[in-house]
Amino acid sequence: MKIKLDKEEVTNLYNSGMSHRKIAKALGVSGSVIARFTAKHNIKARPFHRPKTHLNREQVASMYESGMSMQKIGEALGVSDTLVYKFMKENNVPSRKASQDINREQVASMYESGMSMQKIGEALGVSDTLIYRFMKKHNIKSRKSFRQNKE
Repeated sequence: MKIKLDKEEVTNLYNSGMSHRKIAKALGVSGSVIARFTAKHNIKARPFHRPKTHLNREQVASMYESGMSMQKIGEALGVSDTLVYKFMKENNVPSRKASQDINREQVASMYESGMSMQKIGEALGVSDTLIYRFMKKHNIKSRKSFRQNKE
């Protein structure tokens, strides 16, 4: 079934500030249909600009030095951990080597007690990826995954 879209209607909706997704919902089609339609009919795209996020170097440094992870700082400030990482790098906030603060026996004990890597990371204020890499580096054997258990 071919859906007939009106160029003027789509253009007006788009120029009013609606996103492709919102236009699609309003017209009962998918966002990709609207994206292709606007490209095909040369409907000029609005300039993309991310709202400027103003972070305070002292605040971020203080939170980080108090032991908060970049993820937790991001959650507290309403930004992504990637933005926190880039901000810290650009503003020369020294990073701590999180893996130096982690004890092999503690991680092994927590993991053997049944805690997930995510829960261990949360308890220690680091990411589950760091826990995974730490365990691999220190030869802490991982449990069988759900898929391995099914075989």
